[in-house]
Formats: sequence, C-alpha cells, structure tokens
Amino acid sequence: MRVFLVIAAALAVAGFLYFSFSRGPMGGGVFAGQPAPDFTAQTLDGNTLKLADLRGKVVVLDFWATWSPPCRAMIPHERELVKKNAGKPFVFISISADKTAGVLRDFVRDKDMNWPNVFDGPDGPLQQLYQIEYYPSMYVLDGDGVVRYRDVRDSDLEKAVDTLLAGLTK
Repeated sequence: MRVFLVIAAALAVAGFLYFSFSRGPMGGGVFAGQPAPDFTAQTLDGNTLKLADLRGKVVVLDFWATWSPPCRAMIPHERELVKKNAGKPFVFISISADKTAGVLRDFVRDKDMNWPNVFDGPDGPLQQLYQIEYYPSMYVLDGDGVVRYRDVRDSDLEKAVDTLLAGLTK
C-alpha cells in the first residue's frame, strides 16, 4: 500500500509539472521570440488595421477590458507612452474583451485613449488567436513582427519600447 501511495504521489507531481510547464512560463499563447500571428481588424473609428502592414514599426498589442481594474490603472501610463512616441515608428493597439462596442466606445472617448482601439468582444477571435487567458496581456513586437517582450508593464514597457525603437534606427 505504501508503494502504491508513493507511485500515486509521484504521478500526481509529474502530471502537475507537465501541465504547469507544457504551456510555457506564462500560460498559453504566443511567446517571446515567436512571430506574432497576423490579423486584420476594424478599429472603433472604422479604419482597417492589418498587423502585417505595421512591419518596420514597434507595435504594442494590449489585450484588455474596461471592467478590469489592472487594465484601467495602466491607461495613464499608456497615454503617456503614446504621447512620448508620437512621430516615431511606433503603434499602440488596444484590443478589448468588453461585451459591447458601445461600452468600449464611450470608455475610450471618456478616457481620451487616442490610439487604435479594436473591439474583439468576450473570447473574440483575436483573443483566441493569441490564446489570451488574463487581462491585461501585453505583447511588444519588433519591426519584423516578432514578439520580443510579453506582459511588461509601466517602466518595463517603456524600456522595452525604447530598446526596440533604438534597434530600428541602427
């Protein structure tokens, strides 16, 4: 019986480790070093946005929701990041998991979020493409469309963007 318990415990630990690490250190999705999956989406202002058309620029993809306190807390920093990098080869894109486009549109207007915003809806196609499991989920892409940083925030996000922008000018 004791041998059975030891084997059962070992199998349980092995299973836990397998499922914990088989999807990578941050859960599922796209990892640093991988090409970002391409997509085409419509922004709230009616423009068509195609990720592949942004090659040559540093791109931040921000998967978020208006109902998420951590996402809301990041907005002032995001606004400053967009303002600081105006005129540079940089694009910040927010992709929303909100229930309705109307809620998002009102929120974006009220919070002065003057960058491309995409309504994806709950469990939308872009979230599925990137296998988003939590909000916010951030991806920072280099000029070749490769994910170089994932889930960086605040000053770490700013440093990541600055590093990649410096690499574009070399």
